Amino acid sequence: MRFEQILGKFQEELRETREFMISHVTRDLGTIKGSDAFAAYPTSQFLRSIILFSSATDSRNTTLPLSQIASVLEYLHLASKLHRHIPQIDEFRRLNKEIANWWHNELSILAGDYFLSISFKILTQLGNMDLLELISNATRLISQGQVLEIANGSGTSSEQIYFEIAGNKTGSLAAAAAVCGSISDNSEMIVRDSYYEFGFQLGIALQIHDDAQTCANPQMLEYALRENKTLYPICCLLNRFPDQLETRELLTHLHENHIQSASQLAYRMLSQLAIMPLVEQEISSRLQKASSSLSKPDQFEHLMALCQSHNFSV
Repeated sequence: MRFEQILGKFQEELRETREFMISHVTRDLGTIKGSDAFAAYPTSQFLRSIILFSSATDSRNTTLPLSQIASVLEYLHLASKLHRHIPQIDEFRRLNKEIANWWHNELSILAGDYFLSISFKILTQLGNMDLLELISNATRLISQGQVLEIANGSGTSSEQIYFEIAGNKTGSLAAAAAVCGSISDNSEMIVRDSYYEFGFQLGIALQIHDDAQTCANPQMLEYALRENKTLYPICCLLNRFPDQLETRELLTHLHENHIQSASQLAYRMLSQLAIMPLVEQEISSRLQKASSSLSKPDQFEHLMALCQSHNFSV
């Protein structure tokens, strides 16, 4: 299934979520800021919402407003983006570039705090303690992942550290999205646990896929290294070929902040060495773990297809 078909499957739900998000920002910040903010954030970015709507097996019988829960997940994603990225405006990549243009660089932290605060305001109004606990824990894990990434950066060769970062930053919110749907359906705890594992493994798979796309584009790779991001293909490169002269040269460039030289060398090495098959194997492994955690994996077949799509980002 193509990504466009996945978006079409939940077109109405995604439209309601986006309108709800705009209404909150407009009410607090005015019409211009509210509409401008989400003109830069199309529904094609609403991966967390898609996971939520997929996990709510029968939205007609749900006990909670799914569009409001979805907006919380997207607000948290926006907050994490804004808190993590505060470079010069013209260096922002993809979504971050547009966000910087309407908030301006000096307001990034405040904007992130704003999205975080309205997320918990919505959760409080919903009055569901299971949701509040789940999202609070995901928020804590995202923050831990960001701290760990900043502490280790692009030069880490530890796959264990990479997976901890990816699990905290991306896996935790994807897992929360899956469990939110099961909470809205009043599913049993054992179902919620399996949905959490599914979302967690899917989130890591999507992050690895996103990293692979980044490393396949020289400009995006250079930007990511300037941001000191951990990227799975780079981690594999450093871990699997530690004794090569070029690997040691790459580490020197990274440690001395010679980013342009580092990105050019890394791009060349990724093209020459058999790294991408290893990346694809890891994605397949994560998807298999995600699928095996569910009693009815066909329900999420369209989400698995995201890892074969090339026009989305986490």
